[in-house]
Amino acid sequence: MAEEKRKRVLKIVKELGYNPHPVAVSLKKNRTKQILYYVVDLKNYYYMEMYRGMVEYAASKGYVFIIAGYMESRQIGSLMVDGILLPSEDVASNEFLQEVKVPMAIAGYDMPYSLDILRINVKVSQAVHIAYDHLNDLGHRKIAYASMDTSNDRDPRQNAFLRCALDKGVVNPSSLILGPSKVEKTMGEMNFYEAGTLAANQFLERSLDVSAILCFNDDIAIGMLSVLNEQGISIPDELSIIGIDGHFGGIYTTPALTTVSLKPDLHGRECARALINLIEGNPQDNVPEIVPHLVIRKSTRANAEK
Repeated sequence: MAEEKRKRVLKIVKELGYNPHPVAVSLKKNRTKQILYYVVDLKNYYYMEMYRGMVEYAASKGYVFIIAGYMESRQIGSLMVDGILLPSEDVASNEFLQEVKVPMAIAGYDMPYSLDILRINVKVSQAVHIAYDHLNDLGHRKIAYASMDTSNDRDPRQNAFLRCALDKGVVNPSSLILGPSKVEKTMGEMNFYEAGTLAANQFLERSLDVSAILCFNDDIAIGMLSVLNEQGISIPDELSIIGIDGHFGGIYTTPALTTVSLKPDLHGRECARALINLIEGNPQDNVPEIVPHLVIRKSTRANAEK
């Protein structure tokens, strides 16, 4: 009798097209199937391509990602989400972790990090080595570096550049670093593109004797290209430029930007996978690191003087 009653109820539910209210379901199951992507810099192309990878994987598991930024940890803690993904280390702190009690994961970039939080790393130091080796293989022996913060001695990309240069016998490679200092960056709230234009102007003002420039990321490279093109510097005939990140914008520059891709969509996908496994009580024993790869386009060429 009970089974017949259940079937009648289900038949009526189907005929009426009834769907349980998602909030009611989440309260009952203590699960919302929502994950917060806490990203402050919405103009960062890398973060947005990460988001695409996250969304695609999350959808396959019945989850959705929502985006928010500029919120206090107290406000974040009150949101109805099952987990939080941070695109970088910038907003994380011990206080943040103490106030927000849901599972969290963070996208890492070879930075030394001591907080007890799941991290999905991309090998940015290896990306710099790949970029430097590409330029060196083309015969470039005098290579400058365009930084986001020349005073940051903890930056793994800048430190990797210095190691590469020293390994090749370059004397005083620090003199080949262009870009804003911490003070300039803070005072002007400088974005990557603007840092690239500043680095390009420094290069011109200093008449730096180099045949190639390795950039912190693609946005800095794009900023450099805009200034150098305006000044009549032929890229890559007079100067080779290479970026790091591999976001879609580099396809549309003049010339198209050679880059070392950090595979942002895959990075986002692996972040989503690791966090959802953590949420569901199945943490991964080994979270893979994202391995970069070279994408050769038109902004680099063999050094004519080699």
